[in-house]
Amino acid sequence: MIILFTEYDVDETGMSIPRGGIKKDAYEVRALTEAWNYTPLNPYLNNRQKNICEVSYNLPSSAFIYSFIFFSWVSLEFLNPVILAIYVSLFFGWLLTVVNQKILEYLIPLNYFIFANPFLVPFITAITLFSGRMSWKSAIFLVPLSFTCLFAPGRFICDNFSRNHFPELNPRYAFAKIKFGIKFPFERYLPKNKIFNEDNIAGRIGYELFSWIFLFVLIFLTAIFW
Repeated sequence: MIILFTEYDVDETGMSIPRGGIKKDAYEVRALTEAWNYTPLNPYLNNRQKNICEVSYNLPSSAFIYSFIFFSWVSLEFLNPVILAIYVSLFFGWLLTVVNQKILEYLIPLNYFIFANPFLVPFITAITLFSGRMSWKSAIFLVPLSFTCLFAPGRFICDNFSRNHFPELNPRYAFAKIKFGIKFPFERYLPKNKIFNEDNIAGRIGYELFSWIFLFVLIFLTAIFW
């Protein structure tokens, strides 16, 4: 079972029809808007490809959340559950960069029923909390993370992988381009000049540097205060 997304219409350029007052002939502006803002309603990927992209987005944070809950139940006294969950998330973030689309396709049902399920994490977290296996501060952190998929360490691995290949694209578009070997219609309308290329490279380096600093701080603070 997969999520069936609706799609925007496209015009003769192959790009989605402008919304919000962007002029139809402002091709560069439209192309940049498309390239930097991924939506599962886009007309460029089919439902199978979109669901694989959703797997890539949800898997690192889900790996963090469910491994944290699991290790909270196991209660390893010599190692904090958060530390273990961080490395599990990193592993799955790395795994996304090396497996092909056929393997990722097998995870679509898991994404539908588990990774993207808005009720499962709060339910399991509540059981773990009231069983005395988890603190309130852990529960307060996990539930918002399940809805936003942000701040999961593995997310940085996958996003940096995508940005390193195509820094001019949103990481999910870049991931799709790498895995499916496709070319998006808006790519031919992107600015082709030195300043645009330098900005993309600088943005990629800055994001990668931020990711490693954030990961180091997260592990350091977790080891000291959690």
